[in-house]
Amino acid sequence: MGADTEADTEADGGEPTRIEESADWPETARYLTLVEIEGEAALLLGGDDGLGTFGNANKVMALRGDGEMLWVAMTGNFEVDAIHKLTSIERLDSGNVWLSGWAYDEGIVEDDPGWGWYAELDMQGEWVWFEEVGPGASPQISAPRADGSVVVLSQSWGADQLLGLSSTAMELWSVSGWGDDDDEVREWTRALAVTDTGVMVGGGHELVGQASSSSWFARFSEQGEFLEEFVHAPVAGKSNSGIHELEFDPESETLAALCYDYEPGSDGLTQELLLRRFDASGATLLSTRSIGDGLPLGLKIDGASGAWILWDFEGSGMLGYYPADPEAPPEWEVLLEGLAAYDFAVDVDGKRAYVLTDTSIEIVEF
Repeated sequence: MGADTEADTEADGGEPTRIEESADWPETARYLTLVEIEGEAALLLGGDDGLGTFGNANKVMALRGDGEMLWVAMTGNFEVDAIHKLTSIERLDSGNVWLSGWAYDEGIVEDDPGWGWYAELDMQGEWVWFEEVGPGASPQISAPRADGSVVVLSQSWGADQLLGLSSTAMELWSVSGWGDDDDEVREWTRALAVTDTGVMVGGGHELVGQASSSSWFARFSEQGEFLEEFVHAPVAGKSNSGIHELEFDPESETLAALCYDYEPGSDGLTQELLLRRFDASGATLLSTRSIGDGLPLGLKIDGASGAWILWDFEGSGMLGYYPADPEAPPEWEVLLEGLAAYDFAVDVDGKRAYVLTDTSIEIVEF
């Protein structure tokens, strides 16, 4: 089954070609995941239709690499007059994908905190199972593990919560209220990674009333036991730092952290985007690479200590590949001028990167 999308398939010297947005796409497409369908690389495009209106829908669409539509799946029980939000799509070792999201109805204005949901989708567009959880649950980031379980960073009644779930979303363990319990310290969590020995979360750490903050890690056992935390100061010349995304590299047994260090200024926030490497515990900073001024959007590692990074540069998406040596220049960078970027996927075998923007999927060959 085809869709009314068009895509050039030959890039000229690394210049992006594109898959144009079609009327079948989610109204607010925000997630792009590389999968395999019928033995070929394909894309899952996820987002929401009618977000902000009661009775809206979440939509997942499968596309071939040239933009041809394969199938569309709608998530959840939409007999309920509620607002539904998709928050993650993660590929499982089985080839299927794990999805998470949250929903709420008009009662949230009074005393209903809403609820979360998890689901598994196969590569024919069929739901394997769907599970609602709550009340008060709002899953944000999911990280599948090799044993089939999934670790989820969620919010429960507004507080950060870390969950260990079975392959069908049965709760195995949960922990909340980790880190420093000093009332003068505020910590926030933005990133999640599973390692060979446990779980890492990352974000920021600040003293209440101080105009400064630091990057922050918390380390947990495989069963969710809080073990320790580490704080890392901003680079010279910046007074604030935070972690946007984490990836564990099993080849080098290191953590890759996409960070943003910034100094409040009269013209707003000037953010320096950084790729930092830490040991697997998060205790020791191994290297720092400056990417440039901008806003972090996404990080993917290549298994050889290199990384692809998507970021926002003055309102336009920028994608680059950065080798292991932090002093070496980027192998390439592509500016998607005038296009707001949201997510990206990398087909290593096909030597292509796909960037989801506000009007298209840009294809970058490398």
